[in-house]
Amino acid sequence: MGTVNLSDFLSDGHLISIQEGEILPVELNEAVRSVLQRFPEVDASELDTDIDDLLGLLEDCRKKGDWTGIKWRHAASAARATFIPPRSLHPKWDRLRQLLVRTLDHDHKRSFAKASFSAYLEGFHPDKVLTQQLARSLGHSWPDTLPHIKRLVDRFSLFEVSGLDGRVAKFMANEDQPYRVLKDLGISTPHMNGLFQLAYRRFVARQRKAIARQNTTAIQRVLEWVHPDTDTALREGQAAAINTLLEPWAGTPPRAEVQERIQSELVEAYGDPRLSTAEWGRASKEALTVMRGWLTGASLEQFLEIVSAVEGSHMWEPRRDFWQGIYKNGLIEEAWVILSPQAARLARDRARRSDDKEYLSHARVRDAGSEVRCYLVLRCGEGVVIEGSHNFSVRFYKKSNGSCPSLYEDSYSKHDFNRDRANAWISHVGAWQARVQSEILKLRRG
Repeated sequence: MGTVNLSDFLSDGHLISIQEGEILPVELNEAVRSVLQRFPEVDASELDTDIDDLLGLLEDCRKKGDWTGIKWRHAASAARATFIPPRSLHPKWDRLRQLLVRTLDHDHKRSFAKASFSAYLEGFHPDKVLTQQLARSLGHSWPDTLPHIKRLVDRFSLFEVSGLDGRVAKFMANEDQPYRVLKDLGISTPHMNGLFQLAYRRFVARQRKAIARQNTTAIQRVLEWVHPDTDTALREGQAAAINTLLEPWAGTPPRAEVQERIQSELVEAYGDPRLSTAEWGRASKEALTVMRGWLTGASLEQFLEIVSAVEGSHMWEPRRDFWQGIYKNGLIEEAWVILSPQAARLARDRARRSDDKEYLSHARVRDAGSEVRCYLVLRCGEGVVIEGSHNFSVRFYKKSNGSCPSLYEDSYSKHDFNRDRANAWISHVGAWQARVQSEILKLRRG
């Protein structure tokens, strides 16, 4: 057999189906992954950089009845553009869109069919006329144009629109790794909008009662969909999963291992909600309150652990026990850690060794110099309490105090915590624990 140039192969419009994981080396696999994530279910057709210009050109061709110079890759790009929102909802492209649908009925070009199939999945809505039209057209032609989707068609009756999202949701609810199984069936980006977004929401709703019973299988299924691997996280509609995983614990926390699993996976996927507000922006107030409460405990434990390692004084142990007790008694709503450069290096090392990103959720002292003192900012009711390591007195700030420190800043000056700015302060001498607790209760009463 003679040599075949790849450019010749592509120009002939042959269908190339490369699935992630089929090829080596790793670099090529990663290239395939990035293309598939950016352009889900797209074939080898060239994508036009300015799709509106292309649609305008095709609309002119339609009006004139002259398609000179137009290639199948142009039709494929136009199908993807006009078959999915927002352009599928725009009447400007109605006639061109209907022409493309009729073309799908009569011309069995694989590249065009594959682009249309991608748009069918991504623009799927059972009540939309366009979805039903594409289902009819593709339902007739797929054996000739899209033979690689046979397993999907057989599994879900893929072109029977009624109940399709429910069938996919039921399938997902019975799989321990729903994201990975859908990939194995040929869906390169299961997080896409359309059919799989609708199915995901139904799937998550099915898991809510089981998650509230601390069913680890149900929890695993939702987490696997949200965060299937270190490079992938659900980026559209994630609030539904976040709420389902967290809202059941608004009153009573789950078992420690359940809390740790949910907390670590969600932070890995979306970052610390005290900092990554965009990723968590649509989560419910109840879900955010639960997660912030859990992270308060994590921040307190982090502070006590790191300071215990750098303090080196026998005076620290009673302070550690006291603050753990205050937290367990429900007197601390939120906590934020501020580390000296030495302590921050230790936290980064522990994050690396334990693969726990929560060690990285802290602020720095920007003018620490050679000092090793660390600070803990606590919200107690409407007020703020500052604890510090080494020779530091506890400071108390009312909400009305203009010098009251805020939580979740990236950095602080050590002068932000000068005791003459506080409403009250208590040194760690004598019966300091009782006096500190009394001041906290005053803050909580307002």
